[in-house]
Amino acid sequence: PPPLNEQIRAAANRAVKQDAPAPTRLKWIREEAGSYHSEDGRFDIINVYDRMLGDHWRLWDRKTDQTYEKDTLQECKWVAEGHILPYERQEAVEGR
Repeated sequence: PPPLNEQIRAAANRAVKQDAPAPTRLKWIREEAGSYHSEDGRFDIINVYDRMLGDHWRLWDRKTDQTYEKDTLQECKWVAEGHILPYERQEAVEGR
């Protein structure tokens, strides 16, 4: 395999060519223990417990009315900040 520096450079070049939007940093406001919302009002995160999944976090996207079940608070924030949500990226590409 090529040296690590070349692999990193090649991956960076591929990422630039894909023209993927950069994730945005959201400011999170803690309402109470286990409950957060984004400053722009689009996302809510709550800590929930159920018998099937145990203790986990639920992210609700108000814009698309979708929920995401994640193991940690950080994973929910990661999804909300645009690292995932591929359907929105697809719509943006088709709308150009």
